[in-house]
Amino acid sequence: MNDKVKDIIERDDERLKNDLFDKLKEMLLTSCTKQIEILEARLFEKEIENETLKKVAKT
Repeated sequence: MNDKVKDIIERDDERLKNDLFDKLKEMLLTSCTKQIEILEARLFEKEIENETLKKVAKT
């Protein structure tokens, strides 16, 4: 009887670990994706600013 209970607990524990790991992985991926989008937007704005300054410098 104790072996059955122990086996069930261990399976549930492993399942919980996997679920927790998957959730943490998803949260980290979401956070990284948002940061990448922010950095890409800033880079794009800087490129536009540089192009504008090049045009102004030529005139």
